[in-house]
Amino acid sequence: MINENISRIDLHNSSFEILERNDKNVSIVFDWSILESLEEEGIDEPVVIGVTTFTINGVMDEKVSVLNNHNKESSLTKEKLPKTLQNITHSEIDDDSKSIRLKGIYNENGCNTTLTWQFRYDDCKIYFDSYYTLTEWRNGNLSDYLKNKLLIS
Repeated sequence: MINENISRIDLHNSSFEILERNDKNVSIVFDWSILESLEEEGIDEPVVIGVTTFTINGVMDEKVSVLNNHNKESSLTKEKLPKTLQNITHSEIDDDSKSIRLKGIYNENGCNTTLTWQFRYDDCKIYFDSYYTLTEWRNGNLSDYLKNKLLIS
């Protein structure tokens, strides 16, 4: 679990598979992500982490906007926020202001739509089950499960 220096995580090219909301608390499951280091394990190089869960408490000041294929921008309420996002194109996390901004693509009525979701939070924890250092990743030292998944994709 990581609960400090959250900004180490990069969600670019990830997707969120599940989004669950309970009032001002949000849980998001991402398919994978990259940490610039895993200080908690004494690893100073980037690591690729597997299924990643963000548990975010005290979500506030949410803004959700969408830009469709026709460059028409509109706002969404947090209740209309999609439960999945196919591709995260940009992620910004600021530890000092405790804010997160995610930008990504989802399909709405057969139309690819760009979504931007930004908010502030009280507390954020990141959980993950597995990781590989970037060196291991580049050398192909991956589990059979992950090798098969990558071949299918």
